[in-house]
Amino acid sequence: MLSNDKAILDFLADVGVIAAGHVCKNCGQPMRRWLEKSTGSWARYWICTKPKEGICCKNKKFSVKIGTFIGDAKLSTRNILWITWHFVHGLTEVQCKLYTNIGQKNNATIMRWYEICRTICDNWIRKNFEGLGGYGEIVEIDESYLPGAPKFGRGRSLGWEDEEQWVFGLVGRNLLDCWIERVGTRSRKTLVPIIDAHCKPGTVFTSDKWRAYYELEKHLETEECLRYSVNHKKNFVDPETGAHTQTVEGMWRHMNDFFPKFGLRADHIDTYLGTFMWLCYVKQRKLDVFCFFFLQCAAQYEHNVY
Repeated sequence: MLSNDKAILDFLADVGVIAAGHVCKNCGQPMRRWLEKSTGSWARYWICTKPKEGICCKNKKFSVKIGTFIGDAKLSTRNILWITWHFVHGLTEVQCKLYTNIGQKNNATIMRWYEICRTICDNWIRKNFEGLGGYGEIVEIDESYLPGAPKFGRGRSLGWEDEEQWVFGLVGRNLLDCWIERVGTRSRKTLVPIIDAHCKPGTVFTSDKWRAYYELEKHLETEECLRYSVNHKKNFVDPETGAHTQTVEGMWRHMNDFFPKFGLRADHIDTYLGTFMWLCYVKQRKLDVFCFFFLQCAAQYEHNVY
């Protein structure tokens, strides 16, 4: 982590979360980040001390956080970065609280910031998803049922309605890139538009024998697609075509491990799915997960710059 206040502000400026500079509205000259002389530490304000007609401007200082996703935060910038570091590296809220000692009485502060971070990741991936497949590329498709009733009165409690407990997933063969969406039914009418919206022409699909996939290519608007299936009652891999769904089945296991084990609220499930997809996107491209998170924050909030 960053060692001092100046390094924190420099990092946030480098990734575009805070402005690299400001021009004073009073005198029109560049402002500077204010250095607290009494402590030698960098305060979190822009200030103007340039002379105008022989008189020091002394325009009202304002926070460097104005117009950013941390603009209304009561936590210090250092603590926000510390929480975010734990979030993007996959630590739970409880682990984050133990390691940071933030929110000593309960986990509410950590949980609130984790929810903010999930929303940011979810918004980004849904806006910037690049699509799966392409000519000759294989995409595996499958549905998964996530029951809401905890076993023996313990464990995960989703609280979904029965018709909302299905998710539909698509993942590139031997890739991490994926798209997962809650669905009310597993009908062809529900699944085909999702495939059309998130896959490229020429994609080769593999699936199980679920009836909604029967003659799938004839029902897609996406052109020049093919589908091969595997009968899981007989084989894990089709002996003639080599079709299998092992990548998507592995994705379901990783997704379930990503979900919290206790107390997952139904209204949070979409942001968890979005965050899981975002993490897969970042890992597939071997991006620096911490820096990339703040780069996307800057992109989402750039219209709010002071």
